[in-house]
Amino acid sequence: MKNKLIGNISQYIKNLKLRQKLLISYIVLIVIPLFIYSFITYSSFSDILKEKALFSADKSYSQAYSFISDKLLKVVKTMDVVVQDDIINQIANVSTENTDIFQQMSDMNHMTAFLHNLEDKSVVDKIRLYVKDGLIYANKSDVKTSPLFNINDIEDKIWYEKLKQSGNRILWCPPAYFSDNEETAENTVSAVTFLRSSTDYSKIIALFRVDIAKSKLFEIISNANTVENSITYIQNSEGDIVLASDNRPAADFKVDNSLVIGQSNSETWNTARINNKNSFFHSKLISGTTWYMVTVIPYREIFSETAKIRNQTLIQVFFIASIAYLLAFLLSTSITGRISQLIGKMRSVQSGNLSQITKTVDKDEIGELIENYNYMISRIKLLLEEQYALGKEVKNSELKVLQAQINPHFLYNTLDMVICLSQENKYNEIESSVKALAKFYKLSLSKGKELVRIEDELYHVSFFVDIQNIRFNNKINFIIDLDEYIKDFEILKITLQPIVENAIVHGIQGKESKEGTIVISGSLDNDEILLLVNDDGIGIPEDRLDMITRGKLRSSSGSSYGIKNINERLKLFYGDKYGLSYKSEYGRGTTVEIRIPAKLTDDVY
Repeated sequence: MKNKLIGNISQYIKNLKLRQKLLISYIVLIVIPLFIYSFITYSSFSDILKEKALFSADKSYSQAYSFISDKLLKVVKTMDVVVQDDIINQIANVSTENTDIFQQMSDMNHMTAFLHNLEDKSVVDKIRLYVKDGLIYANKSDVKTSPLFNINDIEDKIWYEKLKQSGNRILWCPPAYFSDNEETAENTVSAVTFLRSSTDYSKIIALFRVDIAKSKLFEIISNANTVENSITYIQNSEGDIVLASDNRPAADFKVDNSLVIGQSNSETWNTARINNKNSFFHSKLISGTTWYMVTVIPYREIFSETAKIRNQTLIQVFFIASIAYLLAFLLSTSITGRISQLIGKMRSVQSGNLSQITKTVDKDEIGELIENYNYMISRIKLLLEEQYALGKEVKNSELKVLQAQINPHFLYNTLDMVICLSQENKYNEIESSVKALAKFYKLSLSKGKELVRIEDELYHVSFFVDIQNIRFNNKINFIIDLDEYIKDFEILKITLQPIVENAIVHGIQGKESKEGTIVISGSLDNDEILLLVNDDGIGIPEDRLDMITRGKLRSSSGSSYGIKNINERLKLFYGDKYGLSYKSEYGRGTTVEIRIPAKLTDDVY
């Protein structure tokens, strides 16, 4: 099997043209080594720059992650202080009915001072404690200074419902959880938790919320982007964007949530297809939260420097390869140019172009080939001319055979009709029949000419119809609607008569009434004559049209064979674009289109 394959390859190479062999040797010896060298260089630089860029990005990511974790850990500790403080728990759990106003004012002052002391402006933007309705400080309207709010006012908020449903001790809220009418909704992310009664843990006595300004986190994650066009963002476990280092649409950079969570324990950079672009990404769960920090770096940015080196190398390779190719091409052309010219001429013979090559003074092997080619072409032209003349003779012989078949039969029917007319003493009809018959045969002979005027061809078919009308009691209405100026154009003789005969025998005679109309019309269409023979006979079924055109259906009159003969004669004499075409609707009639070139003749018969 191996030897057979090698043998096939060897034979294939041997069969190649000389120029192809020269160009292949150029590719093997120059182009392929150049491209291999370029590929190795590009791969080496790609690996080095990739490692360098990802190492730098990893350091920046780790540092930013550490800073974010520290800040959010301070938030968690702040919340733990409030939740675990016994005094705050005791105050939030008091009965609104049994606590007098003075005690409430004292409690308010204590909690306000306590909460203000917890605010670390390096992290916390605002602290809020939502207490139960009925306490006088639950309805404080001065939200800029007071950290105390009514818990009833937030029971319809999205983030309140999510805290109840989450089952987590702390809910970390992205901006999407806040409605547009909430204070600092666009510029704030928050952490919220319930304060529960120390005596009945199922009882919610207050809600504690810490607001963090996005600007305090934005600077940190922005510093994580050491690669141009990279982006760092924070998202929650549901995939909601908390904060991003720029304002690009999320679809342009967001990694699929399952990948973010699934790869959060990975210490290496992973790959993903984002917005139809390959990218590196790194994700990690921020300690103490349900948020993930993600950095995305597009492939093209990592390899941008490599791409420059690659492009420079490719330009050099293509320049060298182009020079080498040009030299190889000129060399091969100088060797094989005349052979290619000879091959091109020989191929053009297949499309009918029999032009010779200009004789060369060269006497080498190629010059001898060109001389033999020119001799071969001259012989082919001679043979084709002889074949064309023979074909015309064959078609004319077929026409004569057709006339020999049709004329005696037509003559017999006409004479038989004359006998019947004489028995009925219809002398006028006899005279008309004999005159029409004589003129018909005179025009059929046309002094042996093959081409006649369209006007003479119309006379010929008119005499034929006159005889048929006498025979069929004037049931054929024959109309000629032809532009006068085209009557002097030439046409092959006996073109219309078989078509009209076919219309009478197979069209009109096929009708129950045996009556009908035949119209011959014609016009000049650019440099072509278009003749139409239209009848309102029975029409032709679709499955029989092609058979009639090809002469497969033959009647006793020979009319179907005659139509096939006419079509072939027209194509042989004028070319394949000319001839007959049919349009027919069964039950309504048939139209035969005759297309011939427009050629005037001075030979008037």
